[in-house]
Amino acid sequence: MLGLFFWSCTIHKKELDNPVDHEADYATALPSLVFYPKTQEKTINDSVKVESFIVFKSDSTAPFTGVQVVINYDAEVLELDTLKPGLFITDTSRANPLFVYNNDAPGNIELFAYFLDTLKISIEGTGHLADIIFQPLSTGTTTIKYDLENCQIIDNADHIIGLNGERTAEVVIQ
Repeated sequence: MLGLFFWSCTIHKKELDNPVDHEADYATALPSLVFYPKTQEKTINDSVKVESFIVFKSDSTAPFTGVQVVINYDAEVLELDTLKPGLFITDTSRANPLFVYNNDAPGNIELFAYFLDTLKISIEGTGHLADIIFQPLSTGTTTIKYDLENCQIIDNADHIIGLNGERTAEVVIQ
């Protein structure tokens, strides 16, 4: 009877996708900029939401006051609809960030987010920077990615904290 029990068990492998898990596939290159979800399929009538995160190792975070992020996507497949500040830079100390973006060049978003508070001069840790919502224009597959050469994290003395990695997002429009 015990043998029958062991033969009837099936172990299912779960695919977990935690965007702030510093043990994930981008862990060797922290700090990193990460998109979540890593992959998604949508129809032409759906909106596409991609979240942007900054990930540090828990034992090596650096206080920062601002980020400059450049994001590239295929403008023939997706069109930017809305860009909103993430919870990490808005809920910390209940401060409102300076949050501006530029989407003048199709397929390119420049995002500038600065932490503003009357009591603290910086934030520290891993968290949610922005929600990016796209509208599909046509069927196809596109990769949303950071232009790491033009992305930076800035501390309160205007020193640049180097970014070492990224995780892209793949979107399939059916």
